[in-house]
Amino acid sequence: MDVSCGKWINMPKRTLTHEQLRMWILGYLSGINVESSADFLQNRDADGLTVWIDNYCRQNPPRAITHAINALVDELRSGR
Repeated sequence: MDVSCGKWINMPKRTLTHEQLRMWILGYLSGINVESSADFLQNRDADGLTVWIDNYCRQNPPRAITHAINALVDELRSGR
């Protein structure tokens, strides 16, 4: 997915494009989770995960959205 964090943050919320990308992000996370030995998404909700991505992207606008997702996965796996 070739979307920058800056584009994600500046995208109008609750639009079809935003919701499609949000669903793609959540699907990407689910796919990584399925391949993991531990369920790092247990007791996590979609809104909380999206807020984490928003916060990361505000601090790192030039990074690709996949970098944000992978940083989130690293944090969740570490138990933080």
